[in-house]
Amino acid sequence: MAYDSGAYVQAPADDGLAFSYLYDAQPGYYGKKARKRGVNIVAVRVVNQTEAPVTLDRNSLRVKYGANPVTPVRGQMVADVVNQPVWTHLLWGLLNVTVTENDEVTLFLPVGLGIAGASILTASRANGKAERVLVEDELFGLTIPPGGTADGLIYLNELGSAPLSFDYIPAAASGAEE
Repeated sequence: MAYDSGAYVQAPADDGLAFSYLYDAQPGYYGKKARKRGVNIVAVRVVNQTEAPVTLDRNSLRVKYGANPVTPVRGQMVADVVNQPVWTHLLWGLLNVTVTENDEVTLFLPVGLGIAGASILTASRANGKAERVLVEDELFGLTIPPGGTADGLIYLNELGSAPLSFDYIPAAASGAEE
């Protein structure tokens, strides 16, 4: 995942880690739908300027939205929010075409079943893609080598664009999620 580096906003530096972020980072359908559901997708770039590898997890990275601490939402939860409901596509199954000639039914075509099947397949694939993108691109769980840079997404239940700050707490880095 890479975004226009000129658009990133620098966050205050934190003991060897340089953070920058970009609000509304996920373009397209998922970003719009997440925003409608109250989730702000933020791209975060982290540069490790220390001599040791750094693993970012939910225990070791604290995020502040303005002056208030916030807990980022998990990528799986965001994927569940933006998923299309597949069952509604079954309504297409009710669409039928009947051809009549001289007040007599000559041909009955259940065209809705084909449309329903194609719609369900398309929605399921889109949901799978959304889940892969939103979960795999999440910032937490990344290990950044010394001098390395990592990009990832965090998800906030804040729709504004207050300045973000990040605090890395090395003692809390356990490599395991809560």
